Amino acid sequence: MEDNQETPHLPPLVLFVGLALVLGCGIWSGSLFFFYKGSIIYGVIAGVCLGATYAFLKQIKAQFFNSGK
Repeated sequence: MEDNQETPHLPPLVLFVGLALVLGCGIWSGSLFFFYKGSIIYGVIAGVCLGATYAFLKQIKAQFFNSGK
């Protein structure tokens, strides 16, 4: 059986503000990771931010650029 349940759409303001915050946090933690020669905490934060950025961009693409449905 297939589950064809559609995810609810988030408001565009939430998507873009969240993307900006995650990118800012990722840049901040990535730069500290570089300056402190590989502190594991900053590396983990940068990795989580990278994953969250991917999720936000995927949600934005699904909401605004999927005109096939």
